[in-house]
Formats: sequence, C-alpha cells, structure tokens
Amino acid sequence: MNELAKLNETRAKLRSMLKAAEVGQINPYPVIKVYFETLARTAVQRSERGILVLFLTDTTKIDKWTTIKSVADLSTEYWTEENIALVQTAFEVFSPYKVMIRRKGSDDVAVFLKELETLKVTHLACPELENEDDGKVVTWIKGKTNTRNVVYVSAFATASDDCRVVELANKEVKHKTIKSYDSKKFTVMVAGAIAGCPLNRSLDNIVFPTITLVDNVEPANGKFAMYNDDDVVKCRLAINSKTTFDSTWKPGTRFIKIFEGMNIVKFDIEDTFKDYWCGLYINNYDNKIAFCNNINKVYFKELAPNVLSPDFDNKIDIDVEANKRYIVTDGKDPDTMSETEIRTYPTGEEVFLYGQVRFSNTMVNLQLGIQY
Repeated sequence: MNELAKLNETRAKLRSMLKAAEVGQINPYPVIKVYFETLARTAVQRSERGILVLFLTDTTKIDKWTTIKSVADLSTEYWTEENIALVQTAFEVFSPYKVMIRRKGSDDVAVFLKELETLKVTHLACPELENEDDGKVVTWIKGKTNTRNVVYVSAFATASDDCRVVELANKEVKHKTIKSYDSKKFTVMVAGAIAGCPLNRSLDNIVFPTITLVDNVEPANGKFAMYNDDDVVKCRLAINSKTTFDSTWKPGTRFIKIFEGMNIVKFDIEDTFKDYWCGLYINNYDNKIAFCNNINKVYFKELAPNVLSPDFDNKIDIDVEANKRYIVTDGKDPDTMSETEIRTYPTGEEVFLYGQVRFSNTMVNLQLGIQY
C-alpha cells in the first residue's frame, strides 16, 4: 500500500472511531500517531497535488466550472483551440493535481472571488485581466477571507509585499507554439509549475522548456524573474513578492518553496486538530501535551530533511505568554504563579500553542573563494 492510500485508510479509521465516541472516552493516540507519521511521509507527494484555478472567457459551453486532471481532458467540444493551448501550458513544467477552470461571463470579478472563498484550492491565475481587475484579485489574495493562502501569479502587481502574491518581472515572453503570447498568459504556466512542484526541490534555475525568449530584467527583491541562458529560458530565483521581514516573517519566507512548505505544515496541523481533536478531548494539560508530542516527535521528525531542517529543534509547546494573558482576564496575577502553574492553568475552550520551526531550502547562491 502506498503512503497516500495509507493516509486515506487512517482517515477512515479515525472517522469511524469518532462516530462511536463520546467526549473524553476514546484514546486514538496510536492511530493519530500513524496519521501524523503518514501526513509527513506524504508531504512531498501532496505538495505536487496543488489545485490551480484559471479564470477564462470561453463561450463554447455554458458550464461555469470545469475540472480537468490532464491535457487529455481538453477538447474543442468544450474549449476554443486558443484556450486549449493556453491551459496546456499549466502542465508544461510540473503538473498540478488538477486544474479548475471558471468561465468568465458578464459577472464582476468580485463574484468570482466570492466563489473562491468556499473552494479548497491552492493557486490562481487570471490571464485575461487588465490592471484594474488584477488589482482587485491582489487585494482579495492579501485579505482575511483568503483563509487557505491561495497563491496568485500576477503580471501587473508591484510592491505587494505578500507571500501569497507572485509578481512577474518579465514583460516580454515568447512561447514556442503560441504566437499571441504575453506575460499575462505566462501566469498560467508559472502558477501550474508552482502548484505541481514537489517540496524536495524548487523552481530556482529550472528550465521552462516551451519558453523561447524573455526580455532581460535586472534581479530585484519581490520579483519572479526569468532569464535567457544559451538556448533555454530559466527561472532566476523562485521568489514571491515578500520584501518586508521581521521575527515572524523571516527573509526565507520570500522563497516560494519555503512558503509552500509553511502552508503544508500549517494546514496539516490545523486540519488535524479540527477533524480529530476539536470537541473530542477535554481541554486539560495532558491532552494539550499529547497533541504537541504527536507533532514534535512524529510529524516534525518525519518532515526532515526535505521540508524542515534536521539541524534545528523544530517544536511546538504551550504558549506561556498567551496563558498569562488568559490568567489576567480570569482576574488573577500570573506574576505570583510558577511557570508550571501557568503552563497547566485551565484555559476554558482556548488552546494556546506556540512553535518555532526552520524550513529547508535548496542550494541557490554559491560563494566560492579559491586561493591560487
């Protein structure tokens, strides 16, 4: 049985256990351990299964949404030849798990964005939008309703300063077979490549085989740039638009590989809590630590070295400062309490956890000093 099949089997076991359970009465920790272990082992495979959404005009059919798994699913019965050629470019570098195409009608871009809020998708390209509507999409991508951190590739955006926006630097892009090609259409290929790229590598320096020429641009922070290298066109540096950094958003988060890894880890933990912990276990110290231990000793351990750095103490634990703030709202003074008392203090329905992790990156910049 492959790891993805094992993951689905473990999910089924957990659902079965939850149906028969009452609060606090079952102890699925052994199954949870297997689940976290399998989540980690499948992280690279699942990172290749990004779901790309395209926003296109096509009146061949009236279906608003269409999902395809490969270029074999495209036919002139449903799409114009021009759109078929464009959608195929999403599969030319790495292949996403699937592509969902939303036919663009007379409705406003805002209607489309509202629909996105209810869908479990990962990447987005809108190759027909002009500057104003593209700006509306960027605003939505950076907003609070983009709860799944959908990543948008834009040919117009500038100074977005957000990991969820990838700004294309090149304004001239030539395709081997598509004559009327430009940077807007190139967003489809880039978004497809990001959606299908596994976490054990990056798009840095990768060849885009059907791109024949790009304009020369100077490398710049926050810009995804391509360059001509002999007879091929390569990605110079696979970065998003993030340019401002702090203790939370460190400089490494500008790399697309690292942000994709952050999303895998974030949603694996949050989804596991929501599906298999929330509402089932009493919110006491032992159950909080059991949840942390499954993450630290199983999930994080298995994610090294392709996703998390094995040379760092990747760990989540009780958020002591958040517990202190809760204690104050409870009318007590945490300064009169020991750290153990603060850590074990009952926090109602709130589970305050805090962690530090370091993500692995690929080799990018060589600094070579040689003495002769």
